[in-house]
Amino acid sequence: MTQNDLVEYEWEKDGHDVTLDDNKKLVGLGNLLIENARGSDDGKCKVQGDKRRGSSTVTISLSVTGKYTFYLCSRSMRRLQIFWRTTNP
Repeated sequence: MTQNDLVEYEWEKDGHDVTLDDNKKLVGLGNLLIENARGSDDGKCKVQGDKRRGSSTVTISLSVTGKYTFYLCSRSMRRLQIFWRTTNP
């Protein structure tokens, strides 16, 4: 991998940079983990991937209706995969 192949990811929620805390963590290469998601995590999540040859943006609407852990996985600069599991009370 050359430096030209490196991708820089930026996450936003509702137009503001995502604030990392106890339940929001960056993991792997550009992935956002939201543990024990709650209603305050609702909103539009956007990830932008930038690399020397171009950039791409993906936006999703996240609505939390129970207790879940979300893993927002930026598999490519054009696609976002979402995995979730129920969180036991």
